[in-house]
Amino acid sequence: MDNQEIAEIDTTLNAVGKEYRQRMDALAQALAVMFLPNKDQLSAIWAASLSSVQPFLDRLSRIDWQNLEIRIEQSCEKLAHLGWTLPMRFTPRQLVELAERGNSDQQVEQYMLDFFTLEGGRFFLDLRSDVLGSSTRLIGWRNLLEQCFDAYGRGHYLVPIPALLSVIEGAVAQEAGKLKVGQVDPKKHAADLEKSEQPGSTRYLVWRTTRVVLDKLFANYCFGGPHPGELNRHWILHGRDHTQWTRTDALQLFNLLDTIQ
Repeated sequence: MDNQEIAEIDTTLNAVGKEYRQRMDALAQALAVMFLPNKDQLSAIWAASLSSVQPFLDRLSRIDWQNLEIRIEQSCEKLAHLGWTLPMRFTPRQLVELAERGNSDQQVEQYMLDFFTLEGGRFFLDLRSDVLGSSTRLIGWRNLLEQCFDAYGRGHYLVPIPALLSVIEGAVAQEAGKLKVGQVDPKKHAADLEKSEQPGSTRYLVWRTTRVVLDKLFANYCFGGPHPGELNRHWILHGRDHTQWTRTDALQLFNLLDTIQ
């Protein structure tokens, strides 16, 4: 499967979604104007819907999904080792091309930074909306998260990082059903959640990438040893780090929360 085929997947999926929404809107309008629906009219609308979508479904049936699944998992693995959990706004084409077209780690990092900051930061605004508005899972931390987003919006990228680490630890424990347990191990909880999901599914990729990121983020580095060289919860929340953090570091933590929520 080449990049042209991946691009066709994106185009086909978008077309299916658009056609489906249009047909469902027509069906909803028909229902809205009929208190006692005419069965023949509804049947005709439904038949037209299936007929219009069928060519797209035929195209999707010819895709080598197993090969695509392998390439997406490999791409997600590479992103995770750079500190990025599965970006929820990425298309399959972006996931595969970003990690496979020969980009260096620095180029991948720049791509991720651009993704969340260019075009007026529209994808970051979408992320903010998801974290604050679309999820009930993070409602207990909403006030704190609003202030984290506010600080980030004013260019204070250091301020959100300790707070986000705290929320991430609690959110992972909550997803694992361990929020009220005395001893919390986010790395183990993420690993257990990864094992509980069907390989190849979106939820599997969510927890696979989360587990890889948390393995590094929550690693136990000795305070008497060298600096971890990257974000580390142990050093940050125990006051051993020197706060040489970046905008990208903050974005990675915001993205992690968006992934798991």
